[in-house]
Amino acid sequence: MADVAICIVSFGEAAYYAAAYESAASALAYTDAEILVLTDAVDIELPHDSRIAHLPVLTPERSSKRFMTKLEGWRACLNETEADVIVLLDADAVFVADAPSPELITLVRETDLAMVEQVRLVQLGWRKGDYWRHYCRTSLKAIDAHASPPSPENFRFFNAGFVISRRPGLERFLDWYREVALRVDFDQADRMGLPITDQDFVQFWSNNMHPELVSTLDWSWNHCSQWDIDFPRPGARVIHFSNFYRAPDSEVIKNMRLARTGESTGV
Repeated sequence: MADVAICIVSFGEAAYYAAAYESAASALAYTDAEILVLTDAVDIELPHDSRIAHLPVLTPERSSKRFMTKLEGWRACLNETEADVIVLLDADAVFVADAPSPELITLVRETDLAMVEQVRLVQLGWRKGDYWRHYCRTSLKAIDAHASPPSPENFRFFNAGFVISRRPGLERFLDWYREVALRVDFDQADRMGLPITDQDFVQFWSNNMHPELVSTLDWSWNHCSQWDIDFPRPGARVIHFSNFYRAPDSEVIKNMRLARTGESTGV
């Protein structure tokens, strides 16, 4: 049994399946972990290796809850592995440097979850205060309108493109999510143009529920042009080709392949 499992969730469009190939190939090259690819499609192309398991187990949620399919994928991953530490890797993210299991395990030695804090949005000029205001008017409003936010100084907006977790902590988060989601009006939020995403639940758990159980990773574990200046920087461990909820196009897929093989991404 592997000590670490890497979970990659991919569903809905062929472009995401192509991205998952690159993501899985990068995990194969730079880690010694078990690799689980969870999809809604039976036939997708993946690298041929005994460390990679393709599990066509997902049933995508209705449109207003589409982002919740990712969280259900995380739950399915827990059911398919006995690993104590789970890395939740977006299908549009790739490892670009060695990340052996002993090092990954140390990232969550004293907490349940660990992620990179996103402190800017380059295209819109957002900084930490803008994320706090976004959290107050979206996540809080949808999940618990009576809850009080943390102070702007204590607020952390985490990006869920790379999450490393201990099994018990991830189980607690997912159990809480499933219970509270029953009270969330996803359809209304979607009609208002503020769809509720997996990250809204991650932010609420990390800021309002159990901030003491969530630690902050350095930038290198989730490096992206959307929130990091001077991209791509030397020293990155994981590069994330986030595209604001849009499926990756052929140029993104090409850059993922170039990044994981150590070539210039051209971005």
